[in-house]
Amino acid sequence: YASDKMKHIFSPDFKFTTWRRLWIALAEAEKELGIAITDEQIAEMKAHVSDIDYAYAAEREKEVRHDVMAHVLTYGKTCPKAKPIIHLGATSCYVGDNTDVIQMREGLLQIRALLLTAIENSKQQDVSRLIYGFGIRQVGAKTARVLATAFGNLENLMAADVETLTQVEDIGEITARSIVSWFSQPQSEHLIRRLKEAGVNMESLRKITDTRFAGKTFVLTGALTKFTREEASQKIELLGGKVSGSVSKKTSFVVVGENAGSKERKARELGIPLLTEDEFLEMIQ
Repeated sequence: YASDKMKHIFSPDFKFTTWRRLWIALAEAEKELGIAITDEQIAEMKAHVSDIDYAYAAEREKEVRHDVMAHVLTYGKTCPKAKPIIHLGATSCYVGDNTDVIQMREGLLQIRALLLTAIENSKQQDVSRLIYGFGIRQVGAKTARVLATAFGNLENLMAADVETLTQVEDIGEITARSIVSWFSQPQSEHLIRRLKEAGVNMESLRKITDTRFAGKTFVLTGALTKFTREEASQKIELLGGKVSGSVSKKTSFVVVGENAGSKERKARELGIPLLTEDEFLEMIQ
């Protein structure tokens, strides 16, 4: 949905006050060129930029069948002294096309500001987001979090060989070779150097200080309402646990949300403890 600022930029008030500012700019330019336009007329126009009688404009548009001329007449009603010189010598495109360009420019400036803010904020994300974003084969979001936690920062991960990587839980030889291969590429080194120069965080922000879930594997199923799956997964991992996508005899707990399906049934068959969201929240307090 559009922000309040964006709604304003594409609002009738912005559009038609821009038309009036364009007419003022036109009058000032014409006066400078020697056309008989007085300072009093221009001052009158400036004083009534925002005084728009939309009801009157709608009535005039029914009569003249022209939106620009309807607003010329509306502005002229409010500015009787300036009425003869409003829109003097111009076509409808003067206000219509220029206002379109101004609105698009102002809208793009808003988007630019939001993008710059988002880019700056993204620089401070956990390094696991960066590792995942590299698109290394076999390295998804979960594996990226495992690697970030295990190595602490990108420099340590880049220095790791296949043997070191396979000592990390859940990292097999195929994944390890894929990681080593990716970091050995010149284009990868170039990309990482540019990211460092741009101030992107290369450190893990995920510090495990509580290992109450060490050795425990959780499965999340159903629609969770008190937190997102990512939030729950991160909390489990920060407490030393693991999150799996499937239920097996190795599963320690299954957190059950609304409309849970086959995973809940399988957990019941295997006798695995089921947790409601409230029970899970109590465990992580």
